[in-house]
Amino acid sequence: MEDALEEQVRAVIAEHAELPADGAAPLEVESLVLVQIAEDLEARFDFVLRGRELTPEHFGSVAAIVAFVRTKVAP
Repeated sequence: MEDALEEQVRAVIAEHAELPADGAAPLEVESLVLVQIAEDLEARFDFVLRGRELTPEHFGSVAAIVAFVRTKVAP
């Protein structure tokens, strides 16, 4: 079951890439698309992404991106 944050993150990603059916599946996009996704997430959720955070660990799948955004917006 998706929560509001996950729905919003998935919507941002869907603006730039085809979402895999499985959220844990690798997100296969070009690097420029990944940067666009990251910039949109920063704007949507009002956080700053450091260059060293743009890694496969954080951006390798939809599930990884959702988990990463949760850490950035957590109080």
